[in-house]
Amino acid sequence: MIPFSVHCETCGVKLKVRDPASIGEIHACPRCDSMVLIASPSDGTGDWSTAATLATAALPLESAIPADFASEVEGLLQSPESPIHTDPAQAAPAQAAEVIQESSGDLLPPTEFPPTAGHRGAMIWGTASLVAFFAAGVLGAVWWSRGGNEAANGELVQEATATLVETEKAFSPPDASAPVAVKVSKPSVPEPVEMQTEPTAPPAAIPPTESAAPLPELPSLPALEEPALGEEVASSSAKRQAVREANEKPMPLLDPLAIDSANLDLLLVPELVQENDAAKNRAAEATPPQVVAEIESQEGPPRIAIASPKIRRFEPGSSRRGPSFAEAFAEGEFPLRLSTRLPSVKWTRVPMHRVFAELGSLVGVPITIDPAALRGVALTASEPVSLVQEDTTALQIASAIAKKVRLTVEEQAGGLVLVKAEADRLREIEYRIDDLQASGSDESRDMAALIQAFVEPGSWSDDRQVRITTGTGSLAIQHRAAVHYEILLFCERLRKARGLSTRSRYPSELIFIEPRLARLSDRLSRRTTFTFVDWTPLAQVFEYWQETSGVTTLIDWRALADQGARPQATMAGSVNNLSWSEALDVSLHPLNLDWTPVDGETIQITTRQRARDAVWVEFYMARSSDELRSHIAESCDEASLVTLVLQADATGKFVLVRGNRQVHQAVTTL
Repeated sequence: MIPFSVHCETCGVKLKVRDPASIGEIHACPRCDSMVLIASPSDGTGDWSTAATLATAALPLESAIPADFASEVEGLLQSPESPIHTDPAQAAPAQAAEVIQESSGDLLPPTEFPPTAGHRGAMIWGTASLVAFFAAGVLGAVWWSRGGNEAANGELVQEATATLVETEKAFSPPDASAPVAVKVSKPSVPEPVEMQTEPTAPPAAIPPTESAAPLPELPSLPALEEPALGEEVASSSAKRQAVREANEKPMPLLDPLAIDSANLDLLLVPELVQENDAAKNRAAEATPPQVVAEIESQEGPPRIAIASPKIRRFEPGSSRRGPSFAEAFAEGEFPLRLSTRLPSVKWTRVPMHRVFAELGSLVGVPITIDPAALRGVALTASEPVSLVQEDTTALQIASAIAKKVRLTVEEQAGGLVLVKAEADRLREIEYRIDDLQASGSDESRDMAALIQAFVEPGSWSDDRQVRITTGTGSLAIQHRAAVHYEILLFCERLRKARGLSTRSRYPSELIFIEPRLARLSDRLSRRTTFTFVDWTPLAQVFEYWQETSGVTTLIDWRALADQGARPQATMAGSVNNLSWSEALDVSLHPLNLDWTPVDGETIQITTRQRARDAVWVEFYMARSSDELRSHIAESCDEASLVTLVLQADATGKFVLVRGNRQVHQAVTTL
């Protein structure tokens, strides 16, 4: 039993055959899945007997797999560019015994059986039919492209016939002498049925019934008067001209902030309002009085008069107060709210100003944080606070929070106020100022005069309670406790401006010589756009401003209560593309409110009078005192100039300016 080799025409791999039953069959190549015809070898070495075939089939599975099966798989995976062709006569006996695919059963999946003779014939004729169908399609396409040339058609027929003959020879069964009968089943086509048309009888006449009632005659309509040709052309030309003029007319620009989507308060740009009013006036003037009288005297069903929507003439860039429903506390209401017991509250490192705002909204009591009290305890409004309380009244919670920051809570008419304890108690403190004195005989007196000019100037007139005593390199001052904190902070800032070291335990990070407005300029210079169309409580508006601008906002509810501006008092306003400093001005001034800077990250909203009276000291480096004075006089009103104090420092490095926000804004714009 001598095996022989066949080659795959697609990938060029060599396949060795050992089963004579696979001669004449078509199998899939194990490498590229192409169809390979297993033909008998030309040298006659494949003449195997039936006994040899049966003996081979009876071998166990272990003997059917060669010992060097791994090398056979390696030869199977060789690239098709360099196929291995060996001469059977020169091959070594060991190589001749190698089997890549031993039988047709190796070329099929293990779960399938070798095809029978009938199956092989069906596969051969199916493949031949596909090739013939493809050749017929090519023939038809060529014939169509050549336009039916008879000579070309003859050549194509001959080529197609030769292709079919070669295909039949290639795919003929092993026993070609035995004719193979192929039965082709064609679908049966029913014979056409002739349609016989017979004359149909006319429908039987319907017997007459009772005569129907005659229909009522329609009322005669007046004849339509068709316009003359010239009039119709003129009318169409006039319509086209009117449409053209309407399209060419520019549409008025509408501000999106002036539209109320909820139809609560319709805000219109002033130009649009004026244009609508003018159009209504023109329409009223164009309607003759007698026509109006005729329309009103017409008989018919009563007409319902629909009121036109109320238009609020509200110009974006301003604000107005709404109908306030936040009245003052009734008798006994304020203590009742403070005694409200809360089941449980918990804050973990929450900014102090937010804790008091949340507590005030829970019990309906406004809480004011005094900026001077924060300076007295060397804290800011963003100081983190942690508190856990259960079944406690609102007053006890507020007192516990204030105690954590070394402050106290006072009950006033407008709510609770966070203040420094014993701020009005008189105290006498000695200040060492030897490092701040300039050379000369009256060093202490010069420093005392500087303090009296810039720290609470109006509080030094009472000689019985307030006094200042000069000494050698020191000052003994008797004043209220709140003023002592201002004096201490002024001396420390003066040292820092002159390049000296601080001497007190006041936190150095809270001693600034850069002006407050300059430190807030980055946040307040950002542009913003907002609209409060419906009446909105002031507490919600201020909270929105704080969250949007990123600036901590303290509300002086104690001062706002004097004007009826409580947390639930309402307002409406609109701002379009303004900086935050301008937006606050245009929104607060119509409400008789204003804002002042507290530090580099905090502002306070208060009344306009309180904001005008709020003054503080700033150090402006490398400035001329005469130039600053003239510029402030030109930019500020008389009320702001009354509180102005301006003096150059003895070192000549900077100028000290004491004034309100209008004064300091004038200096920053220079």
